[in-house]
Amino acid sequence: MAEKKEYGFIVAIVKMFLTGPASILIIALAAFLGIMAVFVTPREEDPQIVVPMVDITVNFPGRSPEEVEQLVTVPLERLMWQIDGVEHVYSI
Repeated sequence: MAEKKEYGFIVAIVKMFLTGPASILIIALAAFLGIMAVFVTPREEDPQIVVPMVDITVNFPGRSPEEVEQLVTVPLERLMWQIDGVEHVYSI
């Protein structure tokens, strides 16, 4: 007599998807929902996107990092804080 070997829950699910029609149905359903999402998602021809960020690059050759910080970075940060709507200022 051959004993039936118990594999577990995961193996049963994998066997179901490999041998049954469930995997094809789930793939078809996912593809259908993806196509429907493309048609249902609202779009604008010319959207107004607000990017709350500005990058400023300053070259100051021949100066130490401390001099650049005191002569360039600190004054520029003060100017950036004066702009309406500025919430964060980062310097590198």
